[in-house]
Amino acid sequence: MTFHPHIFDLFVKYKNSMLNSVHLVIYLYSMMFLQLFVISFAVVSLAESNEIIQVPANSARNSLNPSTHYYFRYQTPSHFNVTPSSIYITVPGLRTVFNIAQPTVVEITYQGSCEIHQGRGVHIKLLVDNHLIIGNTRTPNVADRHLRTNLTVGQTAMQFDQWLSQHHLPFELATLPIIQTAVVLVGPGLHIFDLGVHHSDIGLKSVIFGGTMRFKWTVVDNPNQVQGLSMWEKTSTL
Repeated sequence: MTFHPHIFDLFVKYKNSMLNSVHLVIYLYSMMFLQLFVISFAVVSLAESNEIIQVPANSARNSLNPSTHYYFRYQTPSHFNVTPSSIYITVPGLRTVFNIAQPTVVEITYQGSCEIHQGRGVHIKLLVDNHLIIGNTRTPNVADRHLRTNLTVGQTAMQFDQWLSQHHLPFELATLPIIQTAVVLVGPGLHIFDLGVHHSDIGLKSVIFGGTMRFKWTVVDNPNQVQGLSMWEKTSTL
């Protein structure tokens, strides 16, 4: 059987057209997959970067009845080995950044667990803008912090830290629940909140794990109406 040359040419063109169509479909799907991958990567990268919580000023409508807001931060990675240091080391994954437009009362609560080995003392404290939150006082997170706040004349750095928050066990190994709370009145600007841990013992490491930071804040129009809290004016930069 013989084919007419025109029929053969048409067959070849049809075959080439089909192949080109298949290649086009494969190319389009490849580009779509690549685009989705790039978008997914961008979202993951954004989630892992320093997210900034925007706190706008009160509107005229809400100024008479300011609302309360909440935000939760979960410790990631879930476990952190505490090594000896002269200052409070911030726990990774719990840092939270706020950009505040108007004076705001912020209540911070940390809840987690700490694994402590025998004879090890661990000090835990909340920080704002790299300052320890001690009641209505802010103390710089530096090695001579005990000299920056006149709590008790003549106290040492160890005594200062023990007064703040200490967990010291006679047992060989134990796990304790940890809760830290603080309330601050912060002014406009960028503010960074952390959980700081510290111990100066050389030996087995302590572990902070499974932590959650809860933030509750209310924007205020008149800071003078907030009794017992001094305005924290300092800010941070990223």
